[in-house]
Amino acid sequence: MKTVKESTDLANVYSNQTITKDAIILIIDEAKRFQKGKSLDKLIRVINSAEGKYPTKPGEPDKEIHSTGETAYQRAVVYSKRTKLDTLGEIEWKDFELPVVFNKNPRRRCVDLIGKLENNVPVLCELKYATEKNKSNSPVYAAIEMLIYYYFIRRNNKMLEEEGVFHGKEETFKWSDFNGNSILVVGANRSYWQYWVDRYKRQNINIELWRNSLPVNISFFSSDDFNFQEQKGGEEPYLPSVLGKTEWTEVHL
Repeated sequence: MKTVKESTDLANVYSNQTITKDAIILIIDEAKRFQKGKSLDKLIRVINSAEGKYPTKPGEPDKEIHSTGETAYQRAVVYSKRTKLDTLGEIEWKDFELPVVFNKNPRRRCVDLIGKLENNVPVLCELKYATEKNKSNSPVYAAIEMLIYYYFIRRNNKMLEEEGVFHGKEETFKWSDFNGNSILVVGANRSYWQYWVDRYKRQNINIELWRNSLPVNISFFSSDDFNFQEQKGGEEPYLPSVLGKTEWTEVHL
């Protein structure tokens, strides 16, 4: 397994580019040097499939659910209403699970969480959640997902607003607010980060070099672990919760 090298060269490649489809494909190809498997090819298919105008209006999501994994984590975070990031401040969550890819696929790629900091800077958040049996996709995969969604939002913000892509009867944010000042975050539970930090160390991979070469800053944050299976108990469906533990700590790999 190769380590991430030539970070300065990568930075030079991306620094003078706007975020284009070709630039993202180049980033994905570079990531293949240190991440094996076919998962990154799926992301190339996502970015290549989003052509044309296929309107979407997300239905109102169920508040109580059956999941005890990543979906439960998402619901618990968004229903907590606010999350405090130790290095960026407090986010107020505005919406979640919104499709930003305009293609024919009935199960379109969605942004996990959308929020705003106290200074009204918009925030996009991709969530990952590790359990004992499922360690979830890697931080590299998550960062590229975040980059793709940001690219689509910047490209399609007018269409997203015209089509009313949000939940509820009233808009709680504007897609056009997402610009060069936007905050992009990957949030995950403590067990997720422990697994991937240990794995990268064993493989002698420095993901920070790769992440610092990206055309926009994507920050990693860790929350507490939560036992959603225990919360669920025998109740079906149930309302997952972060139990008031709403502080996240920045992670460096």
